[in-house]
Amino acid sequence: MDEENKAVEEAQEEKPVEEIKTEEPQPEKNGSNIGAILTIIAIILFVVLVARLTRKGSSTTTTPTETPTPTEQILIYKIGEPVKMGDATIAVNKVEFSQGTATVKPATGNEFLNLNIELDNGGISAQTITSQGLMFVEDGNGNVYQVVLTDRSTSTTQRLDGTLAANKDKVGWVGFEITKGATGLTFHYDAGQFGGGNMIVDLGR
Repeated sequence: MDEENKAVEEAQEEKPVEEIKTEEPQPEKNGSNIGAILTIIAIILFVVLVARLTRKGSSTTTTPTETPTPTEQILIYKIGEPVKMGDATIAVNKVEFSQGTATVKPATGNEFLNLNIELDNGGISAQTITSQGLMFVEDGNGNVYQVVLTDRSTSTTQRLDGTLAANKDKVGWVGFEITKGATGLTFHYDAGQFGGGNMIVDLGR
């Protein structure tokens, strides 16, 4: 009996003791998770940005075009041509250049320009014709000459200015003092009192 117990004890001593290994829980990799989340967010933002840029680039911006303003046509009439201006019909019948008389002379280097003008009042009321401020002459250099008294327009019976009854016409002279030998001369008249516009007549020099 003692020998059996001894044999059992020896067998137990020779049998290696198996170690029980317990796996320790691995710590969660918080750093890796945060990095993955940031990467996903960056990708989403990149996709959104590219989509917006693509949509903006593909959209066509329409620039409104300005409609050109039609330019008013300027008509230049000839000597002797009747021009309808509102209720009036006006014509420059004759052009004269003069050095004046012994009593009425232009300044040195100047000359008188006299225009014989016919004006027909086709309105229903009388009109007062005033050449001063409404009529002028311009030369090719842009010099403007206002109405003055000349050898032709000193006489009140010869002047165009005055009262013109309805459905009546009048012929008279309007004078200017211009630079001697000036060319490119045009006569201008504002016929606003008759409901017309600006009249321009080429004086032929």
